Amino acid sequence: SLGLPGIDFLEGTKRFYPNSSLAPYIIGYARTNDDDKIVGEMGIEAYFDEELQGEDGYTIYQKDAYGYTMPNTTTITEPAKPGEDIYLTLDSQIQLFVENGIKEISANNNMEWLTFSVMDANTGAIVASASNPTFNLNELNIESYLNPLTAYQYEPGSTMKIFSFLAAMENGVYDGEKPYESGTIQVDDALIKDFNGKGWGRISFDTGFSYSSNVAATLLALDLGRENLYNYYASLGFGKKTGITLPNEGNGDIDFTYRTEVATASFGQGITTTPIQNLQALSILANNGVELQPYIVDKIVNSE
Repeated sequence: SLGLPGIDFLEGTKRFYPNSSLAPYIIGYARTNDDDKIVGEMGIEAYFDEELQGEDGYTIYQKDAYGYTMPNTTTITEPAKPGEDIYLTLDSQIQLFVENGIKEISANNNMEWLTFSVMDANTGAIVASASNPTFNLNELNIESYLNPLTAYQYEPGSTMKIFSFLAAMENGVYDGEKPYESGTIQVDDALIKDFNGKGWGRISFDTGFSYSSNVAATLLALDLGRENLYNYYASLGFGKKTGITLPNEGNGDIDFTYRTEVATASFGQGITTTPIQNLQALSILANNGVELQPYIVDKIVNSE
């Protein structure tokens, strides 16, 4: 207002995230690079960087030796064009519930990592996803740059019995009322045990499933054979990416060959999956046998 010489302002831009710690691995972040351009570096920000970018505006004008606009000269201005608007499937209320659950579990347990996600079983929409460790999008106090939901590949353990038992059913080798001796079973050079080490005596396969019996899963897998078990796992999408629109998705690894590997694969050891693969496979149980592909983007809207 005073027109003081040498006093001027430079405009700049930066990303600011109002919900700083809400779903940071999903939303991701963008920051200014060495070329003074804001670039997405994680999550949706990275995957849809081009769509979010928009186009810079500019002003062309004639200036004097001091850098000021010369009077009575033509100025050409092209306004900036905003990027596209991306709407996610996240439900803020469910997300907040999940975030609070993560905090409570993490505060009372010592664990390397934890992820908690909710998917709509009728559509495949991811309505909430949170992880620990987490970070603040405005502070970028990041311990891990990988989203556990899609990038962590781990041994799923006994959750895999859901699918090995289903494989036996689908291939006609399952009789839920048939009895077997729980506890231990020798498979070549490996002694496989139920989790309590002694089992529950002679029980049915239905009961074995409810007790999460490794011996029951092993017997069924050996009846199935390597090829049938592998093909069923693969048919559910294990061993390959789901295709969700988030960066750095892992494939997992369901390769197994020997009888001992077939046995351990039946109860989720010696193979790896990702959390998002498990959500996808589990959808068949809640969606009348039809598997759904998980997705996180509801719609993309051109701002014009």
